Amino acid sequence: MRVSGVALLLAALACTSNDTLFIQLTPTPVPTVTPTAAALISSRYRAGETLTFVAQPSPGTLAENAGSASGGALCFTGTQVTVLQVAGSATAYQIRCASAVGWAREANLTALVIGGRANVQAETFVTDDPEPDTTTNRADSASCKANAATSILDLATSGGVIYANVQCGAAVGWLPEAALKAATP
Repeated sequence: MRVSGVALLLAALACTSNDTLFIQLTPTPVPTVTPTAAALISSRYRAGETLTFVAQPSPGTLAENAGSASGGALCFTGTQVTVLQVAGSATAYQIRCASAVGWAREANLTALVIGGRANVQAETFVTDDPEPDTTTNRADSASCKANAATSILDLATSGGVIYANVQCGAAVGWLPEAALKAATP
């Protein structure tokens, strides 16, 4: 009886002590963040798409990572870029611009291409200024009819909005990107 009582006492001490002579501790796994599947991210563009980079002033600086404002490589307005991956926020895209790789905001990317074509979504007026104010006189502006084919002459950005300088029939002027749909080849 005495031996088993001593054995029980030693076992109890071994189980409650920090001594690892009798019991080897196993590390507790640290929880990790599970990455979001790209298919579940609601984004405007997808990896593999070819887009146009637009920055003001040009060239724009690509961020070194998705959450950073600090810059790395330069990318010029009008350059065709390839989306490599989409950040979880769906507002930042890792892109390849020429031989450089960096991150760009969604507001600096468009499916419109300088020298390409687009169709007007709904009847609208082209303006002389890429960021027209509310006092623009519509009588002095030319109209583009709904579904009219346009040629993209240039791209610019102002106030977080991308504008396209288009030729719509005889009219030449600026329209916001949202008023256009890139024509499929």
